[in-house]
Amino acid sequence: MYRIAYFIGAGLTKSLQTSGSPVPMMWDFVPTMAHYLQNDAILAAMVELERADLFEWKSAEAERLAGEEFPPDRAAFKRALENRPAESIEDLLERSLGPTANFSAQGTHQRFKYAINQLFCMVGWKISWAPLERFLQNQFRKPDTEHTFISFNYDLVLDHAVQRCFVDWGPATGYGMEIPFYVTDDLPVTEKHAGPAVSVPATRFAAAPTSPVRILKPHGSLNWLVPYGTPYEQSPEGLRLLDHPVIIPITPEGEIRYWPSSHTFQAITLPRGLPTDIGICILPPSSAKRSELPFLKLIRNSEMDTLADADEVFVIGWSIPETDLDQFSLIKTAVESRSKPLKRITIVNRGAPTAYFKRLTALFGSDPNSLHVYNAGFTQFASTL
Repeated sequence: MYRIAYFIGAGLTKSLQTSGSPVPMMWDFVPTMAHYLQNDAILAAMVELERADLFEWKSAEAERLAGEEFPPDRAAFKRALENRPAESIEDLLERSLGPTANFSAQGTHQRFKYAINQLFCMVGWKISWAPLERFLQNQFRKPDTEHTFISFNYDLVLDHAVQRCFVDWGPATGYGMEIPFYVTDDLPVTEKHAGPAVSVPATRFAAAPTSPVRILKPHGSLNWLVPYGTPYEQSPEGLRLLDHPVIIPITPEGEIRYWPSSHTFQAITLPRGLPTDIGICILPPSSAKRSELPFLKLIRNSEMDTLADADEVFVIGWSIPETDLDQFSLIKTAVESRSKPLKRITIVNRGAPTAYFKRLTALFGSDPNSLHVYNAGFTQFASTL
């Protein structure tokens, strides 16, 4: 069995954006959020970030507008946000957990996570699928191969494409863990404190036991719903989530989807249980202590095992952010445990500087001349296949 590992970053989704539905990356998240200010949850989050004084670069105009009665002038607020110097979403997420944030279910960090989810719900499947599906189909046609995607993206673009291109991938087991619950309905618009029942998924929602395709998401995913601990308690990643199996929203046909609710309280009813307040499990990549949730530890361990055994690696649209010291250390440790070097490393990015490729060679312990570099973007790379 020939094993291929793929490290996937925001640059992949960005390369597939379509006109009118921009997709954010780490450094353009704020102006991209500004494009979607017609959404009240996104507007509320951006106002909250301003009021909490979390931006490194101060804007008198944005501060003035955020101080007005909600909602502020959306067009003016949009211009003020777009005029700011770029700031990393990772820095903003980490600051929103700091002492200026309101550590309640309605706090700054929670609003920001709701806004991230709402943005990708609005983008939905309005994506240029052809390049990604061409790449996946080309890879899946290779005989006797195993494919493990290590995705640092919260969004579901890769996940949706994999499910479309590989019939034996299913969300119940395809994420490297067992997901025993699913939900096909959404919270009613007029009801905030109760939700749809969830059940054990049918076998058609699970990957085949011997499926050679997995998606590991060490930073969580916008379709991973987990109950909050009560009483609410702050952790390094936000409100503490329970050690509980993940619940996943799907369509009645078993296709993955986003969870569109923006209610302050989002409760679903587990089988033979009472309504349970749930949150979306996404974690800011940072130098903070990594999550102790068992399913995330399982994913980390699977990632290490994957890289230790891989024959080939692709790095697609991943910037290797310096703030993500945990991932850098994990990959470095896994590479050092290998008994033989990787046979091939393919790097796909767009306009990345020399320093980026030097970091990759150091991370994977390879000779710079052994890298196969495509630095004109994923779309052009896919067109060559």
